[in-house]
Amino acid sequence: MVNIIISFLTFVLILTSLFLVLVILMQRANSNAGMGSAFGGGVTESAFGAETTNILTRATKWSAIAFFVIALVLYLLYMSREGRLAQTTEVDLPDIPVVVETAPAEEMPVIADEEAMAGMQATAEEATQTVAEEAESLSQEAAELPPVEEPVSTPAP
Repeated sequence: MVNIIISFLTFVLILTSLFLVLVILMQRANSNAGMGSAFGGGVTESAFGAETTNILTRATKWSAIAFFVIALVLYLLYMSREGRLAQTTEVDLPDIPVVVETAPAEEMPVIADEEAMAGMQATAEEATQTVAEEAESLSQEAAELPPVEEPVSTPAP
C-alpha cells in the first residue's frame, strides 16, 4: 500500500514541478523583458484578465508550498518504508565460536654483560656528538656564504 502511495505522490510531485516552472515562466519580468515576454507579455493579461499578476503570484506561492509538502511527505514515506524493511529483515545470526591461537613468542636476546651495555651507550653518545659537530660546521659554512642578491626584473616587451 505504501508503494502505491509513493508512486502516486511521485507522479503528483512531477506534475507540480512542471506546473511551477510554467507559472514562473509566464510571469512578467519587472523590466518587461525576460522569459515572461516570450509568452506574449500582455497576452496573458488579455487572456486571464487584469489581475493576472496576482493570480500568477498566488499560483506560484501555492504550487511551491505543495511541492515542498509533497517532497517532505515522500521523504517520510520512504524513511518509514526503509525502517519497516530493516525491522523485518533483521535475522538473528548464529553464534560462531572464535578460536584465538597465540604464536610462540620469540625470545628477545637479553644482554647480561655490563661491558656490552657500556659499549652500546658509548656508541650512542659518540653518534650524538658526531651529529652535533656536523650541525655546527654546517651552520658556520652557511654563515660564511655571501648574501643572495635578488635578481633584477626586466619589463617584458
